[in-house]
Amino acid sequence: MNIEFLKSIVENKFAVPDNYEVAELTLKLIENLGAVEWELRDYSYMTLSAWIWGWYDRTNYSDAEMLELAEKAKCNIKIGLGEAENDGVFLRSYSILLLSDLTDFHRYHPYLGETEIRDRMELYLTYIKREQDLRGYVSSEKGWAHGIAHVADALGILSLNSYLNDLDLIRLLTAIATKLRHPVPSVYLHSEEERLARAAVKICQQNTLSIEQINSWLDLLIETERRPSGRFIWDDFEKYPWRKILTSRSEQLCAYRNIQNFLRSLYFQWERLENTIERQDPVQKLIYQGLQFIETGFCNSDRGFFLNP
Repeated sequence: MNIEFLKSIVENKFAVPDNYEVAELTLKLIENLGAVEWELRDYSYMTLSAWIWGWYDRTNYSDAEMLELAEKAKCNIKIGLGEAENDGVFLRSYSILLLSDLTDFHRYHPYLGETEIRDRMELYLTYIKREQDLRGYVSSEKGWAHGIAHVADALGILSLNSYLNDLDLIRLLTAIATKLRHPVPSVYLHSEEERLARAAVKICQQNTLSIEQINSWLDLLIETERRPSGRFIWDDFEKYPWRKILTSRSEQLCAYRNIQNFLRSLYFQWERLENTIERQDPVQKLIYQGLQFIETGFCNSDRGFFLNP
């Protein structure tokens, strides 16, 4: 299956080519999710997604076949998980896209049981914890890896499932916070923190969570070591505990920047909610308080780094 063949499927509104069976093509399409060439990956994923959703016709898969697809995707997501940067990330990342489609489809055509939903939740939680390849855009030849962005989207979709309770949603939020707090060699460059914030918004919008639970999660996200204050006013670590991070090793500073950018995105995404909910203002105030706590100058722009005694 080459790229021209795939393009012909797309251009023909994803109709199954004559003389081919869906099952036969599906196996190759799944294999292509791990291709190094971005066109093979993207067109293969687009075709699988179109056949799941039935973009121009009815879906090409039965419920049983979608469960089989999910099992293949789940196996792919585990391959090489935890390894350093290499091309294996493409198979994991694009398999998450596929599994997310299969999960989202359940909202419109219920076919999954609670056990299966929880199995996918555990897999996503394992993935976001263990994935070490944090690259977004890799190169013009290889295209996007974007594993963290893809799993962020998957968490947001999963949170809409009625099988999950408040403790499950807190686990999703905690996984996001833990990933953001983990020291990394580089800050997120391709809007991963915005995708994580979008997932957090969806999770927090669920009526299952109380304001107190959301506040506790924000406390976990911004918690830091408090150190005795130094002799200079800019060493007021008791009042501004995150100030010391500016002189920490670069991996810790990158994590700080990821948290900082995440909270900014979370604040403005929450502010722009179209369907105003009863607790929108109280939660937004909590997010801003978190920003005030973690910022080293932005929220205290009147005095910035040089505080008056």
